Amino acid sequence: MDQVNEVHITVMVPEDIVNEANDAVFHLLPNKSKYRYLKEMTKFRSWMELRKVRVVTEEVMVAYFNGLIEKYSPSSLWSTYFMFRLTVFVYEQIDIRKFKTIFAILKSKSNEYQPKKAKTFDPKDVEQFMNEAPDEKYLLM
Repeated sequence: MDQVNEVHITVMVPEDIVNEANDAVFHLLPNKSKYRYLKEMTKFRSWMELRKVRVVTEEVMVAYFNGLIEKYSPSSLWSTYFMFRLTVFVYEQIDIRKFKTIFAILKSKSNEYQPKKAKTFDPKDVEQFMNEAPDEKYLLM
């Protein structure tokens, strides 16, 4: 049998081009909320350090999000997921969209979630308040 040797070609890219590309990728983070993205990434890196994790894998992300499930509502988890998706791509060059388990867990938790309905006044309550509330207390006169 013939043994096929893989040929690895190393392409030398000038450092200024690499820096320019890295800068362009870094600017993918939205300017308005960059602080929040970086804060979430810092929390994740601290968690990784505490757990002695060196590489971002699907199992690592599942474990991290599993811990977040206990603290946050599904809408907050989705927001965090989308922040992570971009931030991990920018800083670790990893596309977590390939991690289907995280998506499935978040989708499952979203289906189970029953949002709390905020109490609101109906028109009858507003009319009653306007007619019966003491003006001395509720009007600035």
